[in-house]
Amino acid sequence: MFFSFLQNNLTFGGIVAKEIVAIVIFLLSFIIPVYGQSVGRVEIHTFHSSALGINKSYYIYLPANYDASSDRYPVVYFLRQHESEWFDGTRSGRNGNTLKNVLDSLIDKGYIGKTIAVGPSTGSDDSQVYACVNMLHPELTTSPGIGTGRFEDYFTRDLIPHIDSSFRTIPDRGHRGIDGFSLGGFASTVLALRNPQYFCSVGSYDGTLMWRNLVNLSGGIDMTWLGAVSDQLFGAMFGLPRDVNYMLQFSVLNILMSASPEKLDSIRSIRFHIHAGYSTDLSVGNLLRSIPFVDSLAAKGIINTFPDIRLSPTAIHTFGYADMHASMSLIKHWETFQRTTGVNTHQAAVPASAQLYQNYPNPFNPTTVIGYALSKSGHVSIRVFDLLGREITTLVNEEKFAGKYQVTWGASQIPSGVYFYCLQADNYKEVKKLILLR
Repeated sequence: MFFSFLQNNLTFGGIVAKEIVAIVIFLLSFIIPVYGQSVGRVEIHTFHSSALGINKSYYIYLPANYDASSDRYPVVYFLRQHESEWFDGTRSGRNGNTLKNVLDSLIDKGYIGKTIAVGPSTGSDDSQVYACVNMLHPELTTSPGIGTGRFEDYFTRDLIPHIDSSFRTIPDRGHRGIDGFSLGGFASTVLALRNPQYFCSVGSYDGTLMWRNLVNLSGGIDMTWLGAVSDQLFGAMFGLPRDVNYMLQFSVLNILMSASPEKLDSIRSIRFHIHAGYSTDLSVGNLLRSIPFVDSLAAKGIINTFPDIRLSPTAIHTFGYADMHASMSLIKHWETFQRTTGVNTHQAAVPASAQLYQNYPNPFNPTTVIGYALSKSGHVSIRVFDLLGREITTLVNEEKFAGKYQVTWGASQIPSGVYFYCLQADNYKEVKKLILLR
């Protein structure tokens, strides 16, 4: 009855209702626990950080049957601020849903293989002070959990080696990713750009990225990072008043523009999976902070794997949409990890036959996701055509391993109408219809 009601709304409701219901279906498919199936577990651990001189805690997701296996697994670090935010369903705005639900569902459905995920701290234990870099003035705060304030060293020199030695990760760059939401998106992109030797795959949802030279689009100063309202949050990290020269070392735009040829080559070997909300209103999201970053990546020959940076037409700055991003970015992380072979790691379930799935949401505006499955490795293409049979765009045209995949089509420059998308893999061919409705 419930899904019949949803289908009726999709068919007969207004466009806004259709989009919202479609996104609800999408979220339900990923974040409802997988009852009756093998699921992973979340543990909380504490270890001593030499860089910080104190103990720090982290959450870790271990896939189903971890203890009964000798396999090693890729790992993705998910950042926000407090270590509990991705995994504690009792936190404000979480409503019981967590990254664990997303991972369980993706692994159970075969979209990704078994993966370890870590939720570390990026700041004080009381969430009053933020830090993902080495602080200039840790003495300016009395909040617990700061220690020496050397958070970048904590992450790269302490946490990563600790996780690799304590759990059965695949301890190399080719099987390590990093992702984040809001300030966690700032941290994931900054840590990866400054330390590309550690990561092959980087994601961000609605990251609070710095403007280039800390100057906003209107030519004024970046008040989010320089304003007095954020003194408590950023003062210990960047000083009071802020040391702008030091801050510019952590602007993703400045890092890209000033990177040496050798550093740029390392950055180009990373795959980026960047999403943002839909609104250009900076009071409710960071789309306008994310677009310059993606444009700067493109200028350096680095492509964002999501064709449309906007997550969905209703995406805002909440963990519900951060989980939606994670359900897509984890597939991108997994595809990136598959480029590195030769280690005994769990593989995603191989489909019995090739298959093209119905896009969702449908109707859509302007972004939709197309899923497909391959029963064997080989060349695959997905192309979109209009009613007259004219090719509109090519979404996929490359060699792929057997497995399940998703591709996002951002049709912001395409007029409303009925279109067809076609999967071709060796001798298999399938066509489905989709509707772009503005």
